[in-house]
Amino acid sequence: MLHVRREAVNRVPDRLSDDPENASYDRLAVDRGVRVFVNDKERHGVTEFRLSEGWVRIQTPSRDRLGRRILLTVRGTVRASFDDADPKPASSASRNGS
Repeated sequence: MLHVRREAVNRVPDRLSDDPENASYDRLAVDRGVRVFVNDKERHGVTEFRLSEGWVRIQTPSRDRLGRRILLTVRGTVRASFDDADPKPASSASRNGS
């Protein structure tokens, strides 16, 4: 029987892309859904990121002359988590006591 550590199952890859032609594409991770934060602000429209290098690529509404979306690279402190990962329990200070 194969034993997989829970931390490994919930660990987001260092580099991930939603483009199937990109070498960083991981269908299982993309299908699972990933939330990406840059400088503690959640970013939407992220098409690719690299946690260790601290950058994300975000789609703009504009298109190039070939009809592809134009991408902007944003740098900062990047962290990511899966949408279905267990949320961290609330601290006791944030709970209302009676």
